[in-house]
Amino acid sequence: MNTKIEEGEEFGSTPVIIPDPEKIVVTRHPGLVEFLVSHGVVGADVPVIEHATADKIRGKHVFGVLPLHLAREAACVTEIPLNIPLEMRGQELTVEQVRQFAGEPWTYAVHGEVGVVPPTPTLTLEQAKNLLRYYSISL
Repeated sequence: MNTKIEEGEEFGSTPVIIPDPEKIVVTRHPGLVEFLVSHGVVGADVPVIEHATADKIRGKHVFGVLPLHLAREAACVTEIPLNIPLEMRGQELTVEQVRQFAGEPWTYAVHGEVGVVPPTPTLTLEQAKNLLRYYSISL
């Protein structure tokens, strides 16, 4: 089934609301930003910061890696895992190197501490795929 679910459209008996939070990139690698833009994941005008604070990322779709206490402030966090060889860690990466070392993206939503997680509907595999297609994330 390759049907895109539109905002507010019914999926089974549960209405699907697809949020469209503002995007922000957290990275010190210009090559990663160029990679994200060239793949259409973010626009060329996306804000880019090297160091995240709760105030800067609250309620936004963050592309980058965050500690959990900050990730819970974001609407969601998409990580592009980079399998960088040990000897290259700490160096600036070109877009070609990002392409070489980039893994499949993973999007997370952190809701808080154990025991105080607000109730959220469980997504079916098809719903999750539709959300990934909506945000132009390929697996």
